[in-house]
Amino acid sequence: MHFARTRAVRLVLILGASLAAGSCSKDDIPTTPPPPFLFTDVAISKFVTPAPTVFLHPGISYVTRFSVNYTLSPDIDAQRNLYGVFAEVDSYDSKGAFLAVLGTSHNPPPLLSAAGGTVSDSIAFTVPATGVSFIYILAGVGLRSDNTFSGFRFGPNWTVQ
Repeated sequence: MHFARTRAVRLVLILGASLAAGSCSKDDIPTTPPPPFLFTDVAISKFVTPAPTVFLHPGISYVTRFSVNYTLSPDIDAQRNLYGVFAEVDSYDSKGAFLAVLGTSHNPPPLLSAAGGTVSDSIAFTVPATGVSFIYILAGVGLRSDNTFSGFRFGPNWTVQ
């Protein structure tokens, strides 16, 4: 008798949850607020080629493909025609010290068409023959005239072997 009641209670709970889930509308789902955004930010997609798990080799040329998601603060959005999304591939030694820029994205970058969005890009680079331990993608929003970053972020990285 106890088992029958337990099953009945479970069935009622499952049906109630199903009805509640089915009654949700699109308006119940939180969304990103409309622009302008409070601050400028960038994020580089985790999904890049070559994959971050791949070891890169000295003296070999690669092409990395990636996407940069950006949002612009109201003050930068007001001057959107002066800004663009920049990206570069940088090399670092085993102690984490910056060595050199190995490649950059479009220069100057295309005009931003919205206060937020995604820019997909690719950069060709060659891994130096010696001294490099890590390769990083760095992306940011900056002035198109002189590549001055207003906000930037490091993205995926590769180990050099």
